[in-house]
Amino acid sequence: MQELLKTPSSNRTKSEKQEIKNKKYEFIHSFEDKNTDDDSILDFHTKDINIKIHSLEQKLRGESHLQEHLEQEQEEERQEQEEERQEQEKDRQKQEEKHQDQDEVHLAQGEEQVRQSYDEQQEENYTECENKIQARRNVNEEYEDTDISIESLESTDVEVNENEASESELESDNQIAETESTDNDDSWIDISDDVCINFEESAFDSAIIPRLCNKTPIDIYRLFLTDEIIDKIVRDTNNYATKYFEDNQDNVKAKSRLKAWKPTDDEEIRKFFGVILVMGLNTVPHINDYWSKKSIYRNEYICSTISRDRFLIIFRFWHFCDESIDNTGDKLYKIRQIHDMLNFRFQQVLRPGKILVIDESMIPWRGRLKFRQYIKNKSHKYGVKLYKLCTPEGYSYNTIIYTGKEGNRREQDHGKMTVLRLIKGLENEGRIVIADNFYSSIGLAEELLKQKTFYCGTLRSNRRGLPKKVISTKLKKGHTMGKMNLKGVKIIKWCDKRQVLMITTCKGHNAVLINTGKKTRATNEHIKKPSCVLMYNENKKGIDYSDQMSSYYTTLKRGLKWYRKVMAEFLFGTSLVNAWIIYNMSNAENKMPKKDFTESIIEALTGRSISEREL
Repeated sequence: MQELLKTPSSNRTKSEKQEIKNKKYEFIHSFEDKNTDDDSILDFHTKDINIKIHSLEQKLRGESHLQEHLEQEQEEERQEQEEERQEQEKDRQKQEEKHQDQDEVHLAQGEEQVRQSYDEQQEENYTECENKIQARRNVNEEYEDTDISIESLESTDVEVNENEASESELESDNQIAETESTDNDDSWIDISDDVCINFEESAFDSAIIPRLCNKTPIDIYRLFLTDEIIDKIVRDTNNYATKYFEDNQDNVKAKSRLKAWKPTDDEEIRKFFGVILVMGLNTVPHINDYWSKKSIYRNEYICSTISRDRFLIIFRFWHFCDESIDNTGDKLYKIRQIHDMLNFRFQQVLRPGKILVIDESMIPWRGRLKFRQYIKNKSHKYGVKLYKLCTPEGYSYNTIIYTGKEGNRREQDHGKMTVLRLIKGLENEGRIVIADNFYSSIGLAEELLKQKTFYCGTLRSNRRGLPKKVISTKLKKGHTMGKMNLKGVKIIKWCDKRQVLMITTCKGHNAVLINTGKKTRATNEHIKKPSCVLMYNENKKGIDYSDQMSSYYTTLKRGLKWYRKVMAEFLFGTSLVNAWIIYNMSNAENKMPKKDFTESIIEALTGRSISEREL
């Protein structure tokens, strides 16, 4: 066929032309049949696609109906919630209206009660004033018969004979004058030396009571951590462990390290204390790391002194009281005896000098505790609060652990009573007590004067009995003013960057500014302050210095029981700082830094030299 097609048409025969024509017809018919088959296949696929599209449309239509149904249900649920919220809002408004009505009734009743009590108080005051006036008239009439005036009786330069006036008459007159001085602002006079205080300020300095010739640091430390205290800790620790195993015999696991417990003794407890002091000098992330196989944490000195399990067992049963005695009425029964023994030793080693400083300190504790306190201006805001009496050198002489109010009543004049408890045994010797405005009051200052003790401190402006003229006056910077009462209590106000209010009974304190010897950087002017402010600033740092030294190389760890943490602070904080201060006072020419002092005590407690090198 191909050869025929190659042949020119003029040379083709009739039969060849017919054959070519037939082939063309066959080819055309075959092509039409093929197109017909393709069309049928296409129609089939089109129908299949249409069926699938129809099914998809039905499915989408069903899903849209389902979505509409879900949206309708959600809308109904939202409407129900909105109706319920509106009903609750209506109920709340009704309750508020009900409570408001009750509050108005209670307020009206309270106002009526206050009005009645005020009227009764006014009537009592009026009656009392009439009685005082009548009493004064009677006294004046009796004094007129003997030609003695009340002014001459109030003067300290006139001696009253027994024939002129009796002691009872003088006492009644003094009581009347005292009452009027507290009730009347006119009883405050300008500061002067006319008010006679019949005792002088103390002139002696702090003195060490025992003789300390050539004493080592451990000898000084044992003045506080005595053998008696260590024996008690050993005894209470062993008793507590024995009682624990008796009560928990079935609960101790077979592989527990507690199974290896054996009673401890004085020598081991001293090593235990020495290791605790080492942990204060060299801190690691976790207590177990001191015995770690990692060289960056492992402490060879501790590892060679005591094993890890033995240290943790003693640490687990470390105790300070006899649990067999029922002392649950005392919140501090777990540490009461050791705390009292340490306080006694503090007072037997040093006799304070002229200045006594009182302030509060905090032992950090954020766990659960009924008498945990919050003081916002302390570095440790939460913890156990201590009231401390220190010397200006930082020696802690007496401490009181605050355990909250007793019962449901708050102690009246709590600041005053705290000061009187702390200075017990130091009265009547002309000392000066320095304290801040938490403790200061006119009542405290007058009570201390009765006990021949002076007072100097900051003062809150809302205390009772203060002169209104001093409190209300707004001073310009660098100005002062002051008043005093007839008993010798002086109220001095001074304006520096803000208004400063001081209370003092010291001789020589007045509202006159004294040159401090310093100058301001900006204007090169001399800095001047009242004498009471200078005394307060110079000596108030005693407790801050004690707390600062105690915070260096502290042994306090997280996770301790509260009573163990408090005792750790007393044994390795306060006692150690006191011993260090006593050592430096007795060796003024060869003072020792606190770190070296601590290292010397560690060597004595553990019986091993720190300079030894473990191979």
